[in-house]
Amino acid sequence: MTDWHVQVDLDGTLTQDQIEALADDAIATATIRGDERLVELTYRVQAGDLSAATVAALAHLARLAGVQALIAAGVLSDPQRLQLATDAAASRRLPLLGAAEAAARLGVSTSRLRQLENGDDFPAPVLELAGGKLYDAAAIDAFGKSRRRGPGRPPKAGR
Repeated sequence: MTDWHVQVDLDGTLTQDQIEALADDAIATATIRGDERLVELTYRVQAGDLSAATVAALAHLARLAGVQALIAAGVLSDPQRLQLATDAAASRRLPLLGAAEAAARLGVSTSRLRQLENGDDFPAPVLELAGGKLYDAAAIDAFGKSRRRGPGRPPKAGR
């Protein structure tokens, strides 16, 4: 049997108490990412191969009474994404984003991302490679939360 790292993403807006209850229910980690509408549950299952791990991951999710109650109440969506990796593979994952991934997290084009990079409050890249810059995912998420968004151009000063 192999240990598998499971990540399930659901859409919904939760209170801090609901997040903590989900974490207790899942005996796992429950976090809110990005625009605070993506709930990420992580836990582990044991299975012999990927197919069996998928079945075990979904069965575990179905047994989580708190998650199922929030889905039934319409607070959470059905799972939007299920990701499985062996524990060895999961440990190799880095929380880094390239320009395309950072732009997607911020909901902008890569051209707009390049403009935002010139601002004083934009996070500095963690690493610069020949293929481009790499950013810390948490720093990009924090920037996205603090960034003023609105349609059109901002008003000129003094008007």
